[in-house]
Amino acid sequence: MASVFPGVDEVPADAADRIRFLHMATFGASRESAIDIFGIKAKSWRHQWINRQFNTPNTTDHAENVADIEVYFKPGLQWPSSLAGGLYHPAGSKIHTVRSLWKSFIEAEDQLRKRVTASLLSIFSLNQQFDSIGSRKNSFFSAGFANMIEANAFGNYRDILLGVSKSPAMGGYLTFAGNQKAAYDSEGNPTQLPDENYAREVLQLFSIGLFELKTNGQPKTDAEGNPIETYSQEDILNLARVFTGWNYPDGRIDVIANEPLVLDESQHSPEEKRFLGGVIPENTPGAQTLEMAIDIIFNHPNVGPFVSKQLIQRLVMSNPSPDYIEAVAAKFNNNGSGVRGDMKAVIRRILTHPEAQDSTNLPGNQVFSGGKLREPMMRLTAIARAMGTKSTEAFFPIGKHPASLQGLGQAPMMPPSIFHFFRPGYAPAGSAISDLGEVAPEFQISSGAAIPSGINFINDAIYDLELLLDTELQPMIDLAPNAVDLVDYLCLLLTGDAISASDRAAIAEVVGNISINPNDEEQDLKRRMRGALRLIAAHPNFLVQY
Repeated sequence: MASVFPGVDEVPADAADRIRFLHMATFGASRESAIDIFGIKAKSWRHQWINRQFNTPNTTDHAENVADIEVYFKPGLQWPSSLAGGLYHPAGSKIHTVRSLWKSFIEAEDQLRKRVTASLLSIFSLNQQFDSIGSRKNSFFSAGFANMIEANAFGNYRDILLGVSKSPAMGGYLTFAGNQKAAYDSEGNPTQLPDENYAREVLQLFSIGLFELKTNGQPKTDAEGNPIETYSQEDILNLARVFTGWNYPDGRIDVIANEPLVLDESQHSPEEKRFLGGVIPENTPGAQTLEMAIDIIFNHPNVGPFVSKQLIQRLVMSNPSPDYIEAVAAKFNNNGSGVRGDMKAVIRRILTHPEAQDSTNLPGNQVFSGGKLREPMMRLTAIARAMGTKSTEAFFPIGKHPASLQGLGQAPMMPPSIFHFFRPGYAPAGSAISDLGEVAPEFQISSGAAIPSGINFINDAIYDLELLLDTELQPMIDLAPNAVDLVDYLCLLLTGDAISASDRAAIAEVVGNISINPNDEEQDLKRRMRGALRLIAAHPNFLVQY
């Protein structure tokens, strides 16, 4: 482990555990965040850090950021010369929310909120480029969607379900904005039926899944051993009626970005609605109908294990044990004070469960079942945060589209479909992972070509971030004369000491072979720093979050 850590007089004995915790709970350990968590002396440092984050205000307004970013795209204005090249290119207003999200993920102080937001965005998967209402409205309504998710990340899951179900962005993406009640001909035959798209996805993807689950996430089975479906087509037909009569709010888009869908009662289905064992009486007003429907969905016993497992997968590990899932689902079902869906209780249980804390779950042990493949997006944010990257603008110059998708393979709020970039149950076909009956969701976007493409993208980013943005490189430059100290520091910061001593020595040898010319010392030290960052970023034990 690193014996030298800039800004720390003595590196704590459990420094690696604390850094690994930061990689679960944030977008990567920065030097400042590491110093902060090292300074918590109590044995309950995890709980104390979580408490601090729960009390850190959310200062991000993505809609305001989108409005600020628009200034740079107005015809006749000169694009800032410092941002004219590299990874950034002004490619249209559709992806302004993506640019704002990159900024908040990398530099916001409320890192836990942002990391949970990203996890929720993988469940409530929305592509900011939906084309139903025009690119500028897409951008602002998507910003409002991101604001709503962030505002409720430490709130209650029911409020998130309700917020998503009234979101103009999701209404456009899943086609229920403008959804109308059924129409019939003179003989009573239906000539128009409500759109079923959102009714199906809110159950399958956002709440209960396809099959009934035990509290520990294992499937329930019938007498023949077959999984039991959670809903029928009749449930969908009835639930689709709930989402009729809702349409986009009126007004100037930059003013109404955070507004929910509005109800046109004349287009709301008045029929009785029966689904998931619940009943909403006929002629119930539309707003009350929606509230009742969300209550029926939210109180389904599947929601706790279904959501808990996915949040564990996004934050900690791909294959949590049934005991881990059950412990988190139990907190979802009851936070200890009789409250269901308390996100703070769920998050705390995820991050403090023994399986999340187990430092023996590291590579090199005889049995290794922990960790997860680091998402491409998380690899880039980890590097950017290690470099102390900051932007003085409302965005980061890593939002270029389509390059960030073609090169890195992932960008926030840019999934290829409602099923996100990868599914929680994915396992590479024919792999040892599949043979063990385990899953590795992130491998769905990690093909043979994607891995080197992502590494090359990050190699370029290391230079471009230094060139285009404010970075805190001096602590690394100060360590660069001693290649071993530099590599040990970065291995600790970027992987929580998951890289073996022999591999660290090999990396240090390569970095040390970069000669330092007294006449060009600063540039040669920077070359050593970049070399160390690039070699560690390409190491398998950086590509995996332990």
